[in-house]
Amino acid sequence: MDRSSVVAKPLKPDQTKAVDDPLPFSAEQLLQTLPVPALILEPNLHIRLINNQAAVLLHFSPGLSCYFPDYLHHDYRLSAENHIRQHADSESTQELDFVSKLANGTMLNLCLSQPHTKVILLVLQQENRPMECLTGCREYHLLQAQYHHNPAGILLVNEKMEMLSFNRQFLTMWSIPEQIVQNKNNEESLQLILEQVQKPDEFLETVQRLYREHNVVSTDEIYLQDGRVFYRHTYPVRSGGKYLGRVWYFLDISLLKQAEQEVMYQQKVQEAVLDNITDGIIACDAAGNLTLFNRAAQEMHRCTLKNIPLEQWAHHYRLLHPDAKRLLTAKELPLYRALEGQTVRNQEILLINEDGTSRSLRASGCPMQTNHGENLGAVISLHDITDLQDIRQELEHLAHHDCLTGLPNRHLFHNLLEQCFRRAKRENALVGILFLDLDNFKNVNDQFGHEMGDQVLRVVSLTLVHCLRDSDLICRWGGDEFVIALPAMKWEEDATSVADKICYTLQQRMQELQLSVEVSVSIGISIFPSDGTMADQLIRQADQAMFQAKQDGKNRYISYMKGPKP
Repeated sequence: MDRSSVVAKPLKPDQTKAVDDPLPFSAEQLLQTLPVPALILEPNLHIRLINNQAAVLLHFSPGLSCYFPDYLHHDYRLSAENHIRQHADSESTQELDFVSKLANGTMLNLCLSQPHTKVILLVLQQENRPMECLTGCREYHLLQAQYHHNPAGILLVNEKMEMLSFNRQFLTMWSIPEQIVQNKNNEESLQLILEQVQKPDEFLETVQRLYREHNVVSTDEIYLQDGRVFYRHTYPVRSGGKYLGRVWYFLDISLLKQAEQEVMYQQKVQEAVLDNITDGIIACDAAGNLTLFNRAAQEMHRCTLKNIPLEQWAHHYRLLHPDAKRLLTAKELPLYRALEGQTVRNQEILLINEDGTSRSLRASGCPMQTNHGENLGAVISLHDITDLQDIRQELEHLAHHDCLTGLPNRHLFHNLLEQCFRRAKRENALVGILFLDLDNFKNVNDQFGHEMGDQVLRVVSLTLVHCLRDSDLICRWGGDEFVIALPAMKWEEDATSVADKICYTLQQRMQELQLSVEVSVSIGISIFPSDGTMADQLIRQADQAMFQAKQDGKNRYISYMKGPKP
């Protein structure tokens, strides 16, 4: 026999008395590639695998003894047996080196490795050669450790779907009893697996298909009855173009899938919240690209998310200052400020829609950063305060105007009157003050009720406004009293002319209401600056003149200190 042709391969069962423990699928190939003579022993010291170099060195032939000590010199045989057995029974994972001699007299250094398995790697090194086995031993050691301590379950099968080897994790994951494995009952093992998966027919069909298709690499997920999820990966193993079998790789990803489901759930919740809150939410990445535009933001802007360059945001989305006089600059935009690292709080902006309508928005936002301070972008919220602004304006109007007639109230009238006086003083002009009180108005309330009284007051206010210029001021002083200011007069007679017009027009308008009560007006007049220069003083003087007009017969006007005018 040509011993150089001996290759690393398992010996037949009848050639060894060893326990058939699983070996890595690639052990034969690895052993053959070692640069030194090497072999693998069973715990009973019988040879399981041997490479060409070791076969030549030992003069090994499959027809000879498989008991390794038989190849040693009788003076070294007992010592070698003790060394190997003691190392095999120990918990050590370190290599063991010792000197021995072959039966043919060749001195050897023997290197033992036992990497957490029941099999032993033995490297034979002649004493007169450099020790070259360390790399090979450690490579084999690492391969064995990776195989048996891999968190995934690994199964190696041949072309007939028969189990060749597996690691401990495979048995644990699939709850396969060791007895079934030791008996090499492939059908029972497969049946146990099928009973655990949710879709056994589909599982079996996939397995059978992959054994027919020798070149296919497959990756998928398997859902088990108990709720676990396995990642499954399989690939074919070929040597010299010949299909040898498959490697099956199973990894329990139940916790990962659970976390994935929780993340998906949180994303759905966040999407639902973002799409249903009334505030607009806008976000961008670190480069300023818009990444989020929720439903409320789209309704506010009346457009969807578009990748608009940052410097064009204000123009494209028509974002102005609250006074609506100019566009915001890029640095004034809330999102830009947040992107620059600022915290934005309640910045008011104005958004003009294409149809010309506007919305007042209040923006708040902040930058988005990682725990290490890396910039991720920015996010802002937009709260529509258009209605709030309208309410604010309405409240401001109510604070300065009479709610029944809409005319300015005392406070606003007093402020406006002071401005008239300052202007008249600069222009050397006169200001007429008219104090009006309705005649017989109490009888209207008594006979027709307050609703009719309110209607009369509204008619009176409209009539007074109709009799005045746009520049004239009028207010409801209280009850059925009104005060009018006539700015920029040249002559005192201008005031009496207006008073005369009011008396006549109002009397005609009241007659149109066809009330059984005759409603008219009594008016008192004072002039700035001839009667005084203080607003309160002139109003009081006009009030005194009005009282005199009532005493003199009503439906007339009287100038202060000058007597009545019927």
